[in-house]
Amino acid sequence: TAETYDTPQEIGQVLAKLPSRCRSGTAGDLMSRPVASLREDAALSSAVDLFQRERHSTYPVVDQAGRVTGLLRRADCLEWLKHHALDSAASVKDLPVKRPLLVSPETPLPEVFETLVRTGASKAVVVDAESGLLGILTLYDLLTCEAGAG
Repeated sequence: TAETYDTPQEIGQVLAKLPSRCRSGTAGDLMSRPVASLREDAALSSAVDLFQRERHSTYPVVDQAGRVTGLLRRADCLEWLKHHALDSAASVKDLPVKRPLLVSPETPLPEVFETLVRTGASKAVVVDAESGLLGILTLYDLLTCEAGAG
C-alpha cells in the first residue's frame, strides 16, 4: 500500500526484488487484454449482466467513442443497488464511477509500479493517445509477471 513504501529508496528496494521482466518491460508488454468494459450510456442491467458473466472486481467505463472515462467497482455498484434497486431508467453513468489511473502502453513497468504504490491504486488502465482502452495492468500482475501474466 502507499503507506508501506514512503520513500523512493524503499520503492527501489522492492523493485529490485521483482522479476527482471517486471523491471525492463512496458505496460503494453504485460497488460491483460481484452478487457471487459461498460459503456457509460448502457442500462444498469448491462452492468449486472456483465457481473454475472465476468468475475472481475473492477471494470473500465468508456464513452461512445471508446475513451476511458472511469472505473466501476463491482462492490460499489452492488452497494448502490441496495439503495436504488434495479432502476430501469438508470444507466452506468449514474453509478459511483471512480477516476481511473491511466497509463500509456509505453510506460515503463517500474514507473507503473511506483505510481500504483504511491497512489494506493491496485490497477492501471492502459490507453492509447486518445484514451482508448487497450488493456489493464494490476499490481498483482507486476508482482507475479514471470508466472505467466499478460
